[in-house]
Parts: sequence; C-alpha cells; structure tokens
Amino acid sequence: SNFTPTMGYLWECENQGSIPTTLPFVTGHSFKLSAWDRSIVDNDLINIVAVMKDMSEIEEVDVEGNTLLTDTSLVPMLENLFGSDDCGSSLKRLSLKSCQRAGPGTVGMLTNLLQETDGALLMRHLDLSGMAISAYLQPDLCRAIKGHPHLRVVKLANVGLGIKSMRAAENICLLMGSASIRELDLSWNCFTQETFKQLADRLVENQKLKSLSLANTSAVGSSSG
Repeated sequence: SNFTPTMGYLWECENQGSIPTTLPFVTGHSFKLSAWDRSIVDNDLINIVAVMKDMSEIEEVDVEGNTLLTDTSLVPMLENLFGSDDCGSSLKRLSLKSCQRAGPGTVGMLTNLLQETDGALLMRHLDLSGMAISAYLQPDLCRAIKGHPHLRVVKLANVGLGIKSMRAAENICLLMGSASIRELDLSWNCFTQETFKQLADRLVENQKLKSLSLANTSAVGSSSG
C-alpha cells in the first residue's frame, strides 16, 4: 500500500512516544497547519514536520501562542516550507506570533525563506509579533521583507525593533521601502525621536501603505543624549 504523510506522522509519534493530534493538516484534510495556542512542544512539531515533507502544497502555517517552541522544531518546520528548484513554495500565510523562545536559527531561516528563489515568494501575511528578534538579525530580516514581492500584511509588534537596536531607523526605512506592504504593525517597539522622524519622512513617500499601527511606541528622547 502507498505510504501517506499521515502514516509517516503516526510512525513518528510512535517513535517519539508522543500522543498524535487530530489536526486536519496531519490527517490529510487540509493544506493549512492551524495549530495556534495548542501548547505544543518541540517533539509535537517535529512529528508534524514529518507530514510536511510529503505534502504537495502548504498554504498556511499558524503556530501562534505556542510559547515552548524553540529553534529545535521551528527551523526544520521552516526548512520544509521551501519549494523545489523549479517550483517555489505555495505558502501564503505564516504566523509565529508569541513564539517567545524562537532563536537566531528561526530568524535566519525565515530570512532565507523570504528571499530565496525557491522560498515563500507568494506569501502575503507574516506575523512575528511577540518574538524577541536579536538586534544583529534585524537588518537582514527587514531587508528581506522590503524586497519581498507580494507581502501585504506584516506584523512586527513587540519584537525589539526600537531602542534595543542601534540600527532602528535603518530598519524602519527598509520596512517602509516595501512596494507591496499595505498593513504594517510596529506597536510596542519603543522608538527614539530620530526613528520617528525617519518613519514620518518615509510615510510621506510611501503611497502604498494603507494602515500603520504604532500603539505604545512613544519616543524616548535622543539616542545621542
């Protein structure tokens, strides 16, 4: 008999000694991995990755609120969202919101996913809110977001884009330079006055952006002071 992705998942669960989930994605009834706020841990997601390897199409991945996930499972998950050499990824929506333990490996792999020719170039919705993104990784990520051809909604609330980063103004310039983004959420990032000025200048130039969220981003004075 044919070996199905679901059979692979059940085999992985047995191998890991973990309890299988009934998510429609792993039972073969959906191209969307909707696993938000299910308290899954790395072993659970690694088992699900076994299904992803054999999926012909993946439209959406949402692991929002699973605060225990780390690079151990998130990196292989993102690796399996790349397409083949002759066919890019089918992914349209990705949410890693509140995956607080995601580390540099996750951010690096995501940056590649956004810019490689076999990556998720059709993605329209990206939510990384609540992830702690290290300052040294932010410029490359923001550059990848800027250069992405189809992103419409980008949510980067509370990711440390503000005073924790010496290059905050540069990162904002990159994000505001996107030709495709219509909705941008930068809430809960504490910006300096200089960064706000850059933001205002770019907002005047950007004719595409329809919605910009800046809740709780009050200026904290001059970065040179």
